[in-house]
Amino acid sequence: MFEFEYFYRWDLVIAGILVFSIFLVSLSFRTKYEKRSGGLYFSFIVSLFAEMYGIPLTIYLFSTYLGGMPDTYWKGHLLGLPGFVIGSIISGIGVYLIIIGWRKVYAAKGEFVDYGIYGRVRHPQYLGFILFTLGWLIHWPTIFTAILWPIMTLSYYKLAKDEEKRLKSKLGIEYENYSKKVPMFFPRLN
Repeated sequence: MFEFEYFYRWDLVIAGILVFSIFLVSLSFRTKYEKRSGGLYFSFIVSLFAEMYGIPLTIYLFSTYLGGMPDTYWKGHLLGLPGFVIGSIISGIGVYLIIIGWRKVYAAKGEFVDYGIYGRVRHPQYLGFILFTLGWLIHWPTIFTAILWPIMTLSYYKLAKDEEKRLKSKLGIEYENYSKKVPMFFPRLN
C-alpha cells in the first residue's frame, strides 16, 4: 500500500522552502516592486511545498480512513510523468538564466552589461524566475500556485519596467539603443 512517512513530510516542506528561498537572500530589494516580487516568489514557494508535501498528503493520509487511497501517488499529478519532465526542463532553463545573468552582472562590478545573455534578453534573471516557477507549476500544479504565478509574473514585468526607467534616466541614449536591439524577455530566433 503506502508508507505513512512518505505522505506526511513537513520536514520536506521546510527543507524545500529553505533551499528555494536562497535566491531571496542574495538579492537586495530597493523598491516596492522589488519587495513585492520577492514576497510573491516566497509565497509561491511556501504554497508549492506546503501543498506538495504537507496539506494534500495529509488529506491523502486521512482518505485511507474515509474510503481508500489511490493506487499510486503519480495519479494525483495533473500531467503525470510528462508534466514532471516538461516542468523540470523549464525550471532548469530558469535556474540557468538566473545563474548566468547573475554572473554577468556580478563580474561587471556596476558597469552596464549588454553582452552575453544580456545581448539576447534585457532581463534574463526575471525571465529565469518566471520560468523556474512556471516549471514548478507544470510539475506540480496547485490551486495556490496557479493563482500566485500570474500575479508574480506581472510583478516581475512591472519590476523590469521600473528598472528600465532608472536605466534610461542613468544611461540615456545608450540604453535607448540597447532596448531597441534586445527584446525584454523573449529572445529573437534569428
